[in-house]
Amino acid sequence: MVALAPSGYIDHMRGGLKLMVKGAQTFYGLMETIGIGEVGAVMPWRGGLMRRMCKPESPLAGLCSAFLPVMSGGNTGLHDMEYLPSMLSNLPAGTSFRLMAQIGQIIGANGIRKFDYGVEENLRRYGTRVPPQYKLEKITCPVAIMWSQNDIIVTPQDVAKTVRRLPNVILNYKVPHPTFNHVDFLFADVARELVYDPIVKLFASYL
Repeated sequence: MVALAPSGYIDHMRGGLKLMVKGAQTFYGLMETIGIGEVGAVMPWRGGLMRRMCKPESPLAGLCSAFLPVMSGGNTGLHDMEYLPSMLSNLPAGTSFRLMAQIGQIIGANGIRKFDYGVEENLRRYGTRVPPQYKLEKITCPVAIMWSQNDIIVTPQDVAKTVRRLPNVILNYKVPHPTFNHVDFLFADVARELVYDPIVKLFASYL
């Protein structure tokens, strides 16, 4: 298994995403009550809007390019601006308010846990007042960890905690670029060279 920026712990998360998930903790119940369970869905109109607003010659392109650093950390010259409209047409790609709330609960919880419904419901569902942790020690398959120094969502400190709990880590790989961040695993121009090629090489060693 290859884990890119694995979120076994997110105690040190920073940036815009942290604010969003903490807000979801407060409002997810209300949103579900009024029938809105999803946030950030990819809507048909979004692609056209992003292509007009975020193309390199647009006066709003700078505003568009500021979104990713606020959410996941700044980088230097790793994204082709021609692709920015496509990136923002599909990012975020939609998730539930409840999942966002759960991520908010996990920040500072010293590891990923099941959803916190409150003491009464936790006792009914789990038999404990606090949701139980997921037991990373039970993941016994070979695991390759890939992480980056500039990731403000899954920070190096938190990756180190995850590595210590996994019993069969075969690779602990820091992406060799000082400003590579969380979304760069998907979108950076150098992702093939710095991430994908090493993954292929790792898989080939098992053939």
